[in-house]
Amino acid sequence: MKKIKLTRESVAMGDDVDAPHFLEIEIGPTWTIIEILKNIIKINYLPKISGGKATWSVAIN
Repeated sequence: MKKIKLTRESVAMGDDVDAPHFLEIEIGPTWTIIEILKNIIKINYLPKISGGKATWSVAIN
């Protein structure tokens, strides 16, 4: 298994309670970026915005 580090900004005052939003997760050695992103969505790392739309971007390196 490999590990990657995630970080994100807070999106609302209530989200600041858990700040800073750093997380280290394990990924499979052959996972593609799509598989990694699906896992990040599955573990609910990204906040949900009720009643609105959100766009997330991914930066590698």
